[in-house]
Amino acid sequence: MTKAKVVVTHGAMTIVDALEQGTPVVVVPRLKRYNEVIDDHQLDFARELEKQGKVIAVYDVDRLDEALKKVDLKPAVLAKDRRLVNALRRYIAQFERS
Repeated sequence: MTKAKVVVTHGAMTIVDALEQGTPVVVVPRLKRYNEVIDDHQLDFARELEKQGKVIAVYDVDRLDEALKKVDLKPAVLAKDRRLVNALRRYIAQFERS
């Protein structure tokens, strides 16, 4: 991941890892309407990170190419304070326990 120019994923831990390493992230959440997941938690997560300017979110895979063209290839550094990373880890851990 440290050598990647961009990471395309739906997984929360992959997002966190990429952001920690300063690698730009394109998030393609799986969606309930396609029976890919039981709820839209990935969609909610992607929207929140997109709103914070941490990721580029793709809600229609046909637009993935368009999103990749938007990627700023300069390192996207996660805030030095660890609150976001720690909050994400706690959020993810609650699903791992279920």
